[in-house]
Amino acid sequence: MLVIAISGAMASGKDTVAGIIEESLRDRYDVERFALANPLKDFAAKLFPNQDKFKLRSLYQALGDVVRGFDVYAFARYTAQEIREKNPDIAIISDLRFLAEYEYLRNEFRGGFFHIRVIAPLLLRKERLERRGRMPSEVELNHQSETEYLLIPAQFVIENSSSYQKLRTRVENAIRTIFKEEIVR
Repeated sequence: MLVIAISGAMASGKDTVAGIIEESLRDRYDVERFALANPLKDFAAKLFPNQDKFKLRSLYQALGDVVRGFDVYAFARYTAQEIREKNPDIAIISDLRFLAEYEYLRNEFRGGFFHIRVIAPLLLRKERLERRGRMPSEVELNHQSETEYLLIPAQFVIENSSSYQKLRTRVENAIRTIFKEEIVR
């Protein structure tokens, strides 16, 4: 099993990169996507079923802080258990944000764990969020979940500030390096 974790600030392109990886590999491998924040999002959706997920961002951050204050590895452990239960050939974690979670997952999947950091300029990220009808507060933009990912060692740093095709090429190059062969379309 191979685990590829993707980190980056909001609107940097983490889900887009995860989608490119999934699309590039799904013809040859059993690929499954996971997110460390899924338990938070599921809980918030039950409490606030008609609320826009973007409006719940500060709630996700606050709940995550409480849970990590109790157990810094809670989300990583939960996600690792999900990955082990589903047992895909390749697991993609689309929202790595914290150093402790990285360390837990790296140790849990020793030898088969890769980290890709996605970067994009703040102004561009704000433009993307605005197009989605979302303008985060300064508190949300400066929350630990939006900054700590920069402390996580990354095997690959992929810049996402130009075209989708350039991003796709960068991601496919990283995949080729991970697999050391021509496996992508």
